Amino acid sequence: MNGTHIQYAKAVGKIGEAVSKTGNKFGEVSERQMKTPEEIVKAKNDYDILIKELKRQKRKLENIIPPSPVKDQHAELINNYQQFIVGTEAMNTAWDFENATLNEEQFAKGKEAQQESSKNIKQISETIADILF
Repeated sequence: MNGTHIQYAKAVGKIGEAVSKTGNKFGEVSERQMKTPEEIVKAKNDYDILIKELKRQKRKLENIIPPSPVKDQHAELINNYQQFIVGTEAMNTAWDFENATLNEEQFAKGKEAQQESSKNIKQISETIADILF
C-alpha cells in the first residue's frame, strides 16, 4: 500500500469524524426546548457557530493535497461538501426566530440539498477508497 494514499485517507477520515461530531451537535441543539425568545436566540446563535465549524472543516478539506489518482474525486468531494453547507444554511435561514415561523419551502429545499450532497459525499468517499485501496 502506498503511504501517501494512507496519509490522505487518514486526513480525510479525520475531517469526516469532525463533520460527524458537528452533525451530532446540530441534533443536540434541535432537541432543546425553544419556547422562550431567549432559548430561540440561543439556538440560532448555536446554529451559526456550528455552520462556521462546517466551513472550517471544508477549508481543512480544501488544504489536503489528494493523490493524483483521486484529484477529480477530491474536487467533487469539496464541491458536495459546499452544497451540504449551502443546504444547512438554507435550513437555518428558513427560520424566523423572532416571529417563531418557518419558511417551509426554503427549509425543504435546504434539507433536500443537504440530503443529496450527503448521499454524494458517501458515494465519492467509497469511490476514493476503491481507487486507492
